[in-house]
Parts: sequence; C-alpha cells; structure tokens
Amino acid sequence: PEKNVPLKRKDLTSEEIEKIHKTHHLDVLPEGWYYNGSQYVSMDGERSYKHPNLEHFIEVYLKKRNA
Repeated sequence: PEKNVPLKRKDLTSEEIEKIHKTHHLDVLPEGWYYNGSQYVSMDGERSYKHPNLEHFIEVYLKKRNA
C-alpha cells in the first residue's frame, strides 16, 4: 500500500491557516505581548494581526494531521 505523504506547512491553504488562528487567537500570549482587541502588540512596538505563536500552533496541527 502507498504511504501517505506528510502534510507540510507549504501545503496548507490560507483558509486552513485562518481556521488554526481562529481556534487559538485568544490563547495565552508570550511574555511581553498583549492583545488590544484587534492586534497583537509587543512591548517593543511590533504589531501583528496574527497570534505571535501561530507558527507553533501550525506545527502542532501538522503533527496531529500527520500522526
């Protein structure tokens, strides 16, 4: 039988990434970050519409999908 090819980060659609973000958007933030209701802001002034740990959440998602 043919073995399934593992899903990689580049294989995810923007919709899948958005769904992962939506699932985790209110998860605990790393030290030095806060959420102002529309953006994630670091104490260094960096701003993002995506959770600073999004790449970690994607890694966890991929591990589960590929298990």
